Parts: sequence; structure tokens; C-alpha cells
Amino acid sequence: MVLSIFAVPATAIAAQADSMATISHNIANVNTPGSKAAVVQFRPLLAETQGSTSKQRGKHGLDSYLRQNIKEQGSPIQTGRKLDLAISGNGFFTLRDNAGDITYTRNGNFQTLFDENAPAGANSFIGDNLGNYLLGWSVDQSFAFPNKNNATLNRILLSDNLSARGAPSSAASVSLVLPVNDGQPRGSENRFSHGIDLIDAGINSNEVSFNYRAIAGERNAWQLRASSGNNLLGEAVLRFRADGRLQSIAGLGTTEVDGLSLRLQGAGSGGGIDVQVNLAAARSYGGGGELLNYEENGIVGGLIEDYFIDQRGLVQGIFSNGQRRALAQIAVADLVNPDSFVALEGTRFRASEDSGEVSYYDLLESRRASINSGQLESSTVDISDEFARMIETQNAYNLASLTLQTANELTSTAVGVKR
Repeated sequence: MVLSIFAVPATAIAAQADSMATISHNIANVNTPGSKAAVVQFRPLLAETQGSTSKQRGKHGLDSYLRQNIKEQGSPIQTGRKLDLAISGNGFFTLRDNAGDITYTRNGNFQTLFDENAPAGANSFIGDNLGNYLLGWSVDQSFAFPNKNNATLNRILLSDNLSARGAPSSAASVSLVLPVNDGQPRGSENRFSHGIDLIDAGINSNEVSFNYRAIAGERNAWQLRASSGNNLLGEAVLRFRADGRLQSIAGLGTTEVDGLSLRLQGAGSGGGIDVQVNLAAARSYGGGGELLNYEENGIVGGLIEDYFIDQRGLVQGIFSNGQRRALAQIAVADLVNPDSFVALEGTRFRASEDSGEVSYYDLLESRRASINSGQLESSTVDISDEFARMIETQNAYNLASLTLQTANELTSTAVGVKR
């Protein structure tokens, strides 16, 4: 009985001290992105029955436990930094430290990290200010993703010397207007030239000249010679209908023709050119010649110049050749019961037995979440609620202290009377 008199106020004091420590932590992190407010709750330690185990006997008073509402989401804060990321929807960023330990966070305040032990040219990654690396799936040398699973998660590379390999031109289309050929020789008036750029097998750009000459004695017929420098790539005769549309193409020499397309073949500055050129849009009208447009599917190589992160979590590289290629995809972790996470330093959490197994969203396929670059998730701490809870906790602490003092005085009086 004497022990219970002291146990009840003593455990109440300890419980209120836990509550005050939690409130202080919440207030200190009111402006920390991704911080989650926690609340200490209480439960009584009931008197034991005779059948209680030895471990249970002797417990009296009040017990405290921490309730976390980690799933609660804060409001977005606009920052404009491309490495500030906010998850809209459920899920967590996955982090890994140099020891290989995995943690989770909603705080997307990331930066560039450098690893001196990484291979040359591959030492720039995304991580937080504690040195933890953000995990995702990176593309291979052909810019293709591996099988996305837990085993293939790795650091996200942001090296400055990444390059996008080019590809040779294999198809092109040319749209132009030629003068009307009435079959009469007219000297230079019956000629027209223009150039287009094609990428050869060595991924080098080559200017290919298209030279047209009206064929004397045949109406609406033009001879085309395509060349690169001193190399003849193709030669053909173009015949037009009376309404100006291209009627047919006939190859000359070894030039191959397929419908209204001809195949150009020959030497380039870095390797042979082999391109199918479609001339179906060519026309023959009155007036002078004019190149309207041309398109080709070749790509020159380029170095990375910048990057951005889209809502699907794709880290997109912008290369000097105008290409945009996906470099990696940020992994968004999903857990059954994240409120059972174990809180760590800062705004990081560690999975526990009660938080469930971890799975990952593929944001290219799932719409359960999205990632917003240039934003951070605000803290869920409400400063007015915390101050109100602080007053309640202080009053409860004072009451428990007064009760303990009263119990001490009663005990002292009882002992004095007995003596």
C-alpha cells in the first residue's frame, strides 16, 4: 500500500515529463520540412490480481506511450529548387547511408552528394544533408531501365560527364517546290540546289547537296544528283504530273528506288551514309525553286547540360544535342503501417516489425502518388495546439508533484506517530 501511494504520483510525473519532451521536440521542428507531430498518450497501470505474474506485480500508477501520425501530410511549400521534392499522396523517399542502413523520410530537401570512392566520372549523387543517398532505379548505358525491384535499388547518379550517344540517319523526308519544266533548254534557270544535314554511321553530321536539273526535251522531268563533298550518294529522275504532284522516281546507275523514295548510299566524314529519302511532298509549280522543309531521324551525340525531375519521379537529363533522356527514377516506398515507424535523427524513420513489409510504387504505372519538384512538404506541427498541450502538461506535472509531496508528508506523519 505504501509503495502504491508513491508510485501513482511518481509515474505520473515521469509520464508528464515524456509528454513535455515530445512537445518540445514538436515545437523545435515546427519549420522542419517533412516533420511529423507526435503526441504522448497515457494509460493506467491497474492493480494486479493474485494471479498476476511476478513481472506484472508491483506496477501502479500511470504509463505513457508515443502516438505518431506519420501518414498525415503537410501542405506544400514552394521553393523553386529542383532538388526540393514533395510527395503528393502516400509513400516515402528511401535513403541509404554508407553503412548500407535503410531509412525513410517525407523530407525532400535534397542536395548533390559527392563520393570520392565512386568510380571516376560517377561520383555525383542525390542525398540529404546527413550524407544519406536517395535511392531509385538508374538506366543502363543504353538508357534502358532494369527490372524495377528492391534488389535493383541504387544511388541516383548526376554526373557532369554523362553523354547521350547519337544514332545515324536512316530515314528522311524532303518537301520542296521546283519550277515547271516545259522541256525547253533555259540554262541556269532550269537548275535548283539545296542542302540537308544527315548523320553518318560515325555519328557525324554531313551536309548533303541535292542538285536538280531540268531534262531538256521532256516536260515536267528533273534529274536529281545527291552528293556529299565529292561523293555521289544517289541519282534519279523525278517526273511530275500536270497538276504539279510527283508522279514517279526512276533510279539511275546503282541508286535504289522504292515508290517515291530513293536510297542514298556513300561515304560520310565518319562512316557510310545509308538513308531512305522520301520525296512524296515534292511539287513542280511556276516560279523559282524553294526548299520548304526537311526532316531526318539521326541524332548527334551530346553531353549532359542540365536535368529536371518530373511528377513520375523520372530524373530527365537535358543534353547538348537537344535530347532529353531519363537517367533514373526515384523510388517511392509504401508500407502497411508507417505510424509504427521508429523515429530517428532529423525527419528519418526506420521500419519496425509492426510497420509491415516495404513495397515500391512504379510511378510510370501507378497514380497513387506523384513527386513535385520545387516544393517541400511542411511540418504537421500546429504551434497553437502544442502550446495548449504544454499548459495542460505543466498543470498535470504540478498536480502530480503536489500529490507526491502530500504522500511523503502523510508517510512521514504516520512514521512519526508510530515512533
